[in-house]
Amino acid sequence: MPRASAAPVIADHLPAGRTFQPLASLTLLPGNPRIITTKQFQSLMESLKRDPRFLIVRPIAVADGPKEKAGGIVYGGNMRIRALDQMYKDGWFPPAELQKLGWTVGHVPVDVDDIAEQLARERAIQDNNTWGTWNDQELAEMLYELDGAGSDLSVFGFDQRVLDDLLASVAGSPTDIDYTDDGEGRPADLPPQALTTEERLKIYENQSIRQVVLYFPKDEYESVLELLDWLRSHFDAESNTEAVHQALLRYRAEHDDGSDDSDDE
Repeated sequence: MPRASAAPVIADHLPAGRTFQPLASLTLLPGNPRIITTKQFQSLMESLKRDPRFLIVRPIAVADGPKEKAGGIVYGGNMRIRALDQMYKDGWFPPAELQKLGWTVGHVPVDVDDIAEQLARERAIQDNNTWGTWNDQELAEMLYELDGAGSDLSVFGFDQRVLDDLLASVAGSPTDIDYTDDGEGRPADLPPQALTTEERLKIYENQSIRQVVLYFPKDEYESVLELLDWLRSHFDAESNTEAVHQALLRYRAEHDDGSDDSDDE
């Protein structure tokens, strides 16, 4: 039987090293290489409204101090600063329990480090570099579990079409695989993220779905999404996968003359 989630405990003081500073005193990192779409920006604001306490746990990282005097440069959280600024303009204010900590309108939780601007820029790249890419299978499994538990997946910043494809990739996972026969007494109803690599591989090999990942240059990404929207509408398809599959079948039917191009010199 799943345990009930405990309500978060709001401390009566800020963690060590945290302060509140006015947005007007902070400087966004000049030449920040990070970009965000309008839809992602809206999703970020909804996420912050839903869980503003996360900013206490992971505050805005600022470079400043009496030694280096970097000028209050934000090297971690530029997008969150922009989102908060817009939220304040829209009339949002911190909830009462966070106001008791000293969080007032126009301010933001920060963690200040006395470092030079060059190091701040280096940290900005490190902060935004995921040191790898998503493991699509494990990401899909985690999102599927969260969706089943009632979480609002729209606040995580994923495009809805990406979410649909990720969820579809695990929705057909077999649930009747008996993991109690391995001699270790492992229950058969363990959530996917609790399984071993070998067990996840067994599930993957028995799935009726496989993933094909395509990569596009950043400046072509939005146009590709528009093309997928058109393609899905054109074929009256329920997903990108169905639309692309129909398009490939249509193209092959119209252009395949039966010859084997692999023998061409």
